[in-house]
Amino acid sequence: MRRKDWPRAAGSAAACRFLHRVSRFSRRQITLDPFYALAAAVLIFDQASKAAARVLLAKDRVIEALPGFFSLRLVENAGAAFGLFESWRWVIVAAGVLTAVIILKIRKVFGLDALTSAGLGLMLGGSAGNILDRLIPPHTVTDFLDFFINIGGRIYRWPTFNLADVAITAGAGLIVLKILFHRKTVSEGG
Repeated sequence: MRRKDWPRAAGSAAACRFLHRVSRFSRRQITLDPFYALAAAVLIFDQASKAAARVLLAKDRVIEALPGFFSLRLVENAGAAFGLFESWRWVIVAAGVLTAVIILKIRKVFGLDALTSAGLGLMLGGSAGNILDRLIPPHTVTDFLDFFINIGGRIYRWPTFNLADVAITAGAGLIVLKILFHRKTVSEGG
């Protein structure tokens, strides 16, 4: 149907205006900000991996991915990093929301370069993933990545973590690298 036929087909001026607006909208190029796309991708992969872990690692099942070094083991963490502050759920949620707001504000105010923006996007997606876990029953963060080492028959274990934690750490690492690189170029140039 051609545009000039719309008034007859639609039967009213209001319907004609609606169809015209829809056609204009459908012709617009929709662009997705890479910052938000990265944050959304982190959130989606984090939540999908946690859902898979809850199914595949139920009933205390452990999958030895790299024997003696890395396994997949389900841990429901009610606290913050390393299981600290277990009874402070709402304080932890508030801190996570505040972190997300600060990340969004920093990005908006400073109009950052791609590397810093990517770091903040990773941190935002990871924070959102862990906040979401705390808001949905059983109100615990699902951790399942378990690194450890056996030295002389004694097992030394890093606290179990998840993809959101990886994203937060990687994002912070990108920002630190950017700061170090920027500082180096400023000192070389000056």
